[in-house]
Amino acid sequence: LRRCANRMVEELHATLETDGVTLYGRTRDFSPHGVSLMLEGSPRLEESAFGKLTLRSHEDVWCERLPVRITHSRKWLRASGRSSCVGAELHSPTDDQSSRWMECVRRLGLEVEV
Repeated sequence: LRRCANRMVEELHATLETDGVTLYGRTRDFSPHGVSLMLEGSPRLEESAFGKLTLRSHEDVWCERLPVRITHSRKWLRASGRSSCVGAELHSPTDDQSSRWMECVRRLGLEVEV
């Protein structure tokens, strides 16, 4: 992720589908280019792997099955067990998928660079 970009802390439910595995967790923060996730368990995710990301709140789905590329993956040991901190950025989205991502970014109040 582009760490110098404006970022917004927001916790949403996250589902990441990659290599036939579905991983669950929460978002940590967002930028206009991607998202940082804390995933349950200790999944083995390679940098540059691809997946599909779904984000939802308790009330509604923010975006569904957006194509992402893993930018980093680090294992964490927490009191609640093992987790992975994963960065993901939108990868080759269709116009519709890009619009849905930008709507998420706007909902968070982040400024979108045009």
